[in-house]
Amino acid sequence: MAKGRDTLSARIGLRVKGLRQRAGWTQTQLAERLRVEQQEISRLESGRVVNVNLDFADAIARQFQYTLADLLREVLPEPSLTAVEHDVLIALRGMDDETRGAVERLVRAKGRDAAHAAGRARDRAIPDQTATAGKRKRGTGTTP
Repeated sequence: MAKGRDTLSARIGLRVKGLRQRAGWTQTQLAERLRVEQQEISRLESGRVVNVNLDFADAIARQFQYTLADLLREVLPEPSLTAVEHDVLIALRGMDDETRGAVERLVRAKGRDAAHAAGRARDRAIPDQTATAGKRKRGTGTTP
């Protein structure tokens, strides 16, 4: 990416580069598939393209069995996510199924641990209502 550039076009370029490398293709091979010059792929991947044409982005996405929406979803941060959470999602999408499954199992286990700990903390913070009610009845002098 060009120094200091964090534009949609630059993010698309970086993602295309990652997809291309994962597929084991050279810039020339991708360019041939798209029927464009290799320099156009180089400019895109290095962040020197100011505005990516959506038809071109769609054609690129299809080379990797993606839809344009898939490609854009990977380069646009989720509005409610931090930058780190967004980066984690991108990393997960790039993992093979076995590795992604292992990470998902780990996250679920950690989530259960956190929920269990939160439940214990809540239980300590809120007194048992049945015990409190029983103390009030005994203290009134009336028989239930």
